[in-house]
Amino acid sequence: MKKLEDNYQIFFYLVLIIIFFKVFIFYDHYPYHDEITTFDRYLEWHRVFRKDAPNNHFILSVIGILTKYIFGFNFLVLRFISFVFFILISLYFIKNFKNFYLILIFFLIIFSSKSIFNYSYVFRGYYLSSFLSVLIFIDLLSIYIYKNKKNLKITFLLCFLLFAHSLYTLYIVAPVLFVTFVNSLNIRKFYKYFLEFFVYFFIPTIIIIYLNIFVTGFAEKFSGNLNIDFILNNFLLVLKESFEPGFKAIFLNDYVSQNNSSLLSSFANNAVSLFRSDFTIFCILLTALIISLIKSYMKKIDILDKIVISFFIFYLLIGREPFLRVYVGIIYFFIFYIFFNIPDFKIPKKKYFKIVYLLVFILALFNIQPSRNNQEVKSQILKIDKSNLTCEEFNSFLDDYEIWVLINFYQDKCYYYWDGKKNVLGSTKINNLYKKRFNE
Repeated sequence: MKKLEDNYQIFFYLVLIIIFFKVFIFYDHYPYHDEITTFDRYLEWHRVFRKDAPNNHFILSVIGILTKYIFGFNFLVLRFISFVFFILISLYFIKNFKNFYLILIFFLIIFSSKSIFNYSYVFRGYYLSSFLSVLIFIDLLSIYIYKNKKNLKITFLLCFLLFAHSLYTLYIVAPVLFVTFVNSLNIRKFYKYFLEFFVYFFIPTIIIIYLNIFVTGFAEKFSGNLNIDFILNNFLLVLKESFEPGFKAIFLNDYVSQNNSSLLSSFANNAVSLFRSDFTIFCILLTALIISLIKSYMKKIDILDKIVISFFIFYLLIGREPFLRVYVGIIYFFIFYIFFNIPDFKIPKKKYFKIVYLLVFILALFNIQPSRNNQEVKSQILKIDKSNLTCEEFNSFLDDYEIWVLINFYQDKCYYYWDGKKNVLGSTKINNLYKKRFNE
């Protein structure tokens, strides 16, 4: 056991390799509906700034477009992007918490939550945002706790990337900006704070938001003329008419609008719902809250504790229950926070206890499996795969939803065009109306 503890890095690299094999070698991958929607709406440069429901995870879409042009459209390559960020988060944890048994607990936490584990290999941006939130945590740690840095440029830049990525990241971005702003007033460095905030967060954020509004509004208002020539020939009209529908689609849709419950009632309902949906995530957030309140009571509160408390205040004020997957996009900030506040972790020195602890971990590692309950489009994919039909024959064999899945999941299989009511498939480019998703 002593040799194993001393060589913990090699052991956990092996753990990551085992997880990779279990996910990408021994598991049949079928997409979520949201992944198909992303393939349809966002994986082209002229669409990448569009934001609507389901909300475009912007940075992931940019990376997805780049991989599409390098490797072609490859579903497993796209899914591997999230897994890369899972690996990076794990490596950061191993590097920062150099305790064999703490790292065991870290992976056991991941294994204990279906949501946390299963989104590590899905082409959605939750692991990317969690990785950025970890970088923010580490940067704040370096600035305020270890005093190794003197400015917030990197933090502001990371906050900009998070907010540009998706609106749900405000759950982390808003508390970080608020607490660092208040701190700048307390230490009388507001001018420096404002300058860095303006250059590294505010200006790039305004530019991205306006592009989001413009592109989304254009897609909403001029759905029959989605081309560059129409924009160039009608620029002022598009500029004027796109703002309102774009703003409503992004900021006033059903996913972000306020509910009618009282704040405390909504907060309590959210807590109960989270407790029932994912006990692990509930315990992580509750533990972080308890730690921050205890440190506040003991007057040992630091900037990270204030951010955690501000998160819960912000969560309370929003009064809206997030989707369970939204927590995955921020949860690693709180995991790192909890472990940072754990004193030097020691387990009983008796050898049998250590062996039992390790065996429990190995058992959990080999029992963890990607969920087969979340393969939302499996039946449609199997129906397409098992049939040996031409593209024309698919028109009568598949329903409208299945044709939409085929167009976006098998992007180089059939030509298609929209006849005003439905997509029509063809084996060849019969006329200029026909196109392939891969070649758009």
